[in-house]
Amino acid sequence: MSRLKNVLMKIRNNWKKSVFGSVALVYGVNLGNEKYLKSCMLREYCETAAQFGEAPIGAVQKPRHITVILNPAANRRQAKLQYELYCAPILNLSGASVDVLQTTGEGGGRTLVEKLSTETDAIIVAGGDGTVSEVITGLLRRFEGNIHKALQIPIGILPLGRTNSVIKSLVKIDENELKEKVLTDAAMNVVNEKTKRLDVISVQLTEDLPIGKRPIYALSSVEWGALRNADAAQDKYWYYGVFRNYMSYLFHGTPKSEVQTELSFTPPCTGCNNCFSIRKDLHKEEGHSKKWWHYFLPVMSRQSSEKTVDYSSIINPDCSQVTNKKVESINLAITTTNIQPESSSDIPHLNVYIAEPEMSYIDFVKKGFKRIEDRVFEAPESFEAHILELHPVLKTDEEMYFSIDNEPYEVRPVKITLLPKSINVFCS
Repeated sequence: MSRLKNVLMKIRNNWKKSVFGSVALVYGVNLGNEKYLKSCMLREYCETAAQFGEAPIGAVQKPRHITVILNPAANRRQAKLQYELYCAPILNLSGASVDVLQTTGEGGGRTLVEKLSTETDAIIVAGGDGTVSEVITGLLRRFEGNIHKALQIPIGILPLGRTNSVIKSLVKIDENELKEKVLTDAAMNVVNEKTKRLDVISVQLTEDLPIGKRPIYALSSVEWGALRNADAAQDKYWYYGVFRNYMSYLFHGTPKSEVQTELSFTPPCTGCNNCFSIRKDLHKEEGHSKKWWHYFLPVMSRQSSEKTVDYSSIINPDCSQVTNKKVESINLAITTTNIQPESSSDIPHLNVYIAEPEMSYIDFVKKGFKRIEDRVFEAPESFEAHILELHPVLKTDEEMYFSIDNEPYEVRPVKITLLPKSINVFCS
């Protein structure tokens, strides 16, 4: 009893050290427990993947070949380590032949895919939204915009970047589970080979410039304005740690009507003779074409079993109706249903969100905080569209940027076109 009393007296007399020791002990126990849970989780996934790797294949059948496009600079240079810990073991045990190609700078993913010389059964993107956009752009440019060929190369997305907008539509995410489970689930999606089709945005300059001849492709959004600028400024407040995204809204100041543009758009359409004249993806695939990029495709996947629709014979008089409007707003966002799936319409469409022309500082901060928590686009004015053209009022005294899949591009007149169900992506 006297010993217990002495211990309690020492704790009371040295309460600061006792509190620090208790906190350190609890932290250490939690850290060890989390590490143990991660190890058990990874072992379970690896055992499942190994069953695929041990399955017999035909004598003349080649092992599945996977090409991984890894952005080592993603997520503050943590992407490569995370890939090697939680994704590579699963892919390697699945029996597939895995080639890892690392990007070396901006546009690296696009260049790697465009110049890829080996035959592959799937392309896996290990990075964030920007890397995904680069790979999709490289794939569609390689096939000269031929959607039929692009669909034969499924895409896997390993969410190793700071922003991964479409991952919620591909992997079931539970906030109560380990965050690394999203990575292992995404890797298992590749092993299971279940796919779904996602919409693609084509963004092309309308100016007569060399860089405007080839479009940029994206999966999630095009955004311009104060909310976009606050998101893009997060890295400036890195010293606030996990609160840096909140600080970027607090220190942004009162938003102005940064978006001033002439906007023209056409209504959503499932496909008709008017769409057929401007969209390559609606054209029938040539059965006997011998273009060079056919040799990039696996031999077994060159034939499509899908029914083809002759869109040139479908008439939709509403499709060609163009609506023009003048926009003055603090923010303009154009999103796909890949990230905003809730809609009462079954017709493929883009969601357009036009924010208020003015907003108080307090309302701006509230809207920004809600945006961080929910990652949902909201605005007092919204509508659905198929093709849009932006003709911005350019200011000579300052540079303006919009984001395509969270990557910055200088504001220019652009044409934005929805390409419905144009990419096959591995999913749960």
